[in-house]
Amino acid sequence: MQSKACRLVAGISVLATTIALGVTNAHATLPADISFSSTGADQHYVVPPGVCAVTVDVAGAQGGSDLAAEIAGGFGGVGSATIAVSPGATLEVVVGSQGGNGFTGSGNSVVPAVPGPSYGGGGAGTSRAGAGGGLSGVYLGATPLVIAGGGGGAGAEVVTTPGGNGGNVGQPGSAGGDMFATNRPPSATGGGGATLSVGGSAGSAGNGGAAGMAGSAGVGGDGGTSNGADGGAGGGGGYFGGGGGGSYFQIYEGGADGGGGSGYAEASATAVSTTWAGHDGSGNGSALITPEASCPTTTTRATTSTKVTTTTALISSAVLASTGTNAVSTMVLAMSLLGVGGAVVMVQRRKTRRRA
Repeated sequence: MQSKACRLVAGISVLATTIALGVTNAHATLPADISFSSTGADQHYVVPPGVCAVTVDVAGAQGGSDLAAEIAGGFGGVGSATIAVSPGATLEVVVGSQGGNGFTGSGNSVVPAVPGPSYGGGGAGTSRAGAGGGLSGVYLGATPLVIAGGGGGAGAEVVTTPGGNGGNVGQPGSAGGDMFATNRPPSATGGGGATLSVGGSAGSAGNGGAAGMAGSAGVGGDGGTSNGADGGAGGGGGYFGGGGGGSYFQIYEGGADGGGGSGYAEASATAVSTTWAGHDGSGNGSALITPEASCPTTTTRATTSTKVTTTTALISSAVLASTGTNAVSTMVLAMSLLGVGGAVVMVQRRKTRRRA
């Protein structure tokens, strides 16, 4: 009489999974904002620990006025943008200075005889016309991030329009006004406003005067001057600088306005705005940096889940009685995969003996 062998096979799988959960520390207290005024030198901002975004507000500097302070220089651009930063990174902050005013030689000790270039890339004026205003902006090394352009200087004598305005953040500057000399054409022309890809064009000369200089990357062109024909105004600094105004020579010396420099915002910047409440681009430039977002923090948490799978296998082995020999029954049971990373349990080969 042959017996039947029954075997219960149980497979147990324990799956231990470690799950890394990214948690944003949204309730962390952000550091205070920091304001910057014009000092005539580069300033720096070190991104605080845990801060991964800041908002930058900037206002470019105004251009200088003409010799009689009758015509004002163009206003600097304004605006803001939010940029991604890395904790510990050092940002360079440039805050432009207002362009110097034209000078008549009447003893004004504050303004030099020839208003030189202003801090922030403003182009030099001449003895009768203002210099361009400097840009205000934030850089990472040599890479510009956010810029507001400086205004162009005002031309001398019969110019009736202010210098070209600097470009707001991400915007081009405007052209300077021409000088109209009655009965003595051709007139000198104002410097061109800078775009986001090229500096402002040079203003042309009139009646024996001199042309201004074209703007270039970061720097406004100087006003035109030659042979006593001093009167062209400087272009404003910017991502690209505005062009310098041309000069005009006649009984009195005159010249045209400088163009405004362009603004800029890096391509990945968000919340780009062309306004900054309470700032109109007059006078010296200014800047404000405000931390906006904490960096995400990662918390590692181990989660263990146990999954038990029980499989009962009834294995019957029949011994061939007629042969009277031992029969070897090979029993192999492959358990199905248990959850993720399950195991295969093998039932080893077993020899069945005939009982007497």
